Amino acid sequence: MKIMKKDIKKLIESKRLVIEGDYIIKNGVINVIGNVKLRGLEHIPIKFGVIDGNFNCSFCGLLSFDNAPHTVTGNVDAQANKFINLRNCPKNIGKNLVLNGNRVLSNLQGCPETINGTLDLYGCNISSLQGISKKITKNLMLGKNMITGLSSFPDSVGGSVDITDNYIVDISDDIIKKVKGDINSDGNPCNAADGIEENRLW
Repeated sequence: MKIMKKDIKKLIESKRLVIEGDYIIKNGVINVIGNVKLRGLEHIPIKFGVIDGNFNCSFCGLLSFDNAPHTVTGNVDAQANKFINLRNCPKNIGKNLVLNGNRVLSNLQGCPETINGTLDLYGCNISSLQGISKKITKNLMLGKNMITGLSSFPDSVGGSVDITDNYIVDISDDIIKKVKGDINSDGNPCNAADGIEENRLW
């Protein structure tokens, strides 16, 4: 389907699409210089390319990231949707990827390889870290999931890690060495003190 300016205008008038800035349409793709917010949409109705700003699709009830931009220079806020996996999630994100409250999200397939900020997966339905980002420059939030083990843990986390209220039975030295900041493992079967320096527990 070819995107026309009238289609964009119609979405803006319906208040389901908010663009704070300018946009251009090229080869059926909309690129935005500014921030984008979606409201009340189960599907992203137009194909985005690059958003030079923030992309906010939280609380929409989205079923997938289909048609999402491939590049967002700011934050991607996608809280409380209905994603089962992260296929077609933006691959290049300048800051944070916020996915907390996606209560049916159980598969991290499609997660960007690098997060240049915080990856927030708090309160989802994740049991395995398979597919998670390899590098996270700030914090990793994994509390209140169904995680039983830390296999496939990122190669490096530049900030702190929250794995509270899961079902993790062991935190190995290898995992601890990958985390620059603190590790909060309260509410797990593991002995949080095993192998973790006291000043890194909270």
